[in-house]
Order: sequence, then C-alpha cells, then structure tokens
Amino acid sequence: MPNVRNDVLMISSREREEKELFKLVAKKCKFAREVNGTTRKELLTSIWGYDNNQKHANRVSELESGGKRIELIAVYRMCKALGVSSDFLLGLSPDFELDDDEAKTAGRVFQSVRSAVLESTEQICMQMSKAIGRLPPIQGDVLRGHARNVVDIVDKYAHDMDWCSKHPDLVNAIIELNHTIMLFDKHFARQMRFIEMTTMELLDEDTLDSPARHIIMPTEDN
Repeated sequence: MPNVRNDVLMISSREREEKELFKLVAKKCKFAREVNGTTRKELLTSIWGYDNNQKHANRVSELESGGKRIELIAVYRMCKALGVSSDFLLGLSPDFELDDDEAKTAGRVFQSVRSAVLESTEQICMQMSKAIGRLPPIQGDVLRGHARNVVDIVDKYAHDMDWCSKHPDLVNAIIELNHTIMLFDKHFARQMRFIEMTTMELLDEDTLDSPARHIIMPTEDN
C-alpha cells in the first residue's frame, strides 16, 4: 500500500509539473509572437497549415492560454516560425533569438529592462493606490460642487445691504459654508500634491536603483 500511495503522489506531482510547464511555454509563446509582430492567423498557417479556416481559428489562442497539452511538434514549429530559441520557450534561458549573438544580447537587455519596468510599475501602482485612498470620496466632491453653486448664487446678493439685512442667518450660513469649501479644496490640493511628490520620488528611486542601470553591455572582447 505505501508503494501505491507513493506512485500516486509521484504521478500527481508530475501532472502538476506538466501543467506548470504548459503555462510557462504558453506565456513565452505569446510573448515571442507579440515581440515578433506575428498575428495569430499567420501563426495558425505556419504551424498547423490552416488557411483562414474558422473551425480552427482558436488553436493559437488555446495554445497561448496554457490550459491544454502542448505538442512537441508545435513547440518546434513555433521556434522556426518566430525565430525564437527553444530554451527561451521552455524557460531555460533568457536568450530570445536562435543563433544571432547580437540579437541574444539585445534580448537579454530587453528582458532585464522589461523585468525592471514591471517591478517598478507594480510598486508605483501600490503607492498610488494608497495615496489615492486619501482623496475625498466622489460623494464629497459632488456635494462640494452643489455647495459651491449655492455660494455663487448667494454671492450675487452679497452687495445688497437690504437683502442681507433681511436674511442674516442665511448670510452667516453661506459664509461658513464657503469657508468649509475652501478647507475642502485645500485638503484636495494637498493630497494631489502628495500623490505628485510620491510619484516623482518613486520614479527617482527607480532611476537610481533599477537593475537596468547595472546591466553590463558586452564588448568585442566578451
């Protein structure tokens, strides 16, 4: 019984590993196709030989989804069609091109920059999300707009002493309301400035700390 259980666990582990591999290859295939500028229709013809057949129009989409088993012949044809290294599609190497050393170098640089950009973008989005959370809710801004309209209407009568003497409570309420609106605007402007400064700080940090700055470009001697 222990042997049977071990066999089941081993099979389950292999199945998970295969699924992860298919997802990885699918992701790399889609990336390679987009970098190469090849459409799904073109790839459909070069890999499976289908010519504008709607019945099979989703084969490339199925492959790129990573939800199904990917045949070895499909990977081979993908490499030839896109001029991409099989090691790249399998996640074994960052080298994108097949045999072009200069292209491989460009591919490594591109991958490094791409990774740095994705990491920085994620960090900026998180910080921006926190900063935006400090802004007044939309309901508050709508209420402020209506309050401003009321203040503007009453301001038209502010120089009419007779009218003001007849509505002293309203005049005092409008003065207080206008003061509150000014505080709201000041708070909003301060938070927007905070967002701006946070963004600039993150971009400056990214410029200084980005892995792309530490890429050593190969020389002729290398």
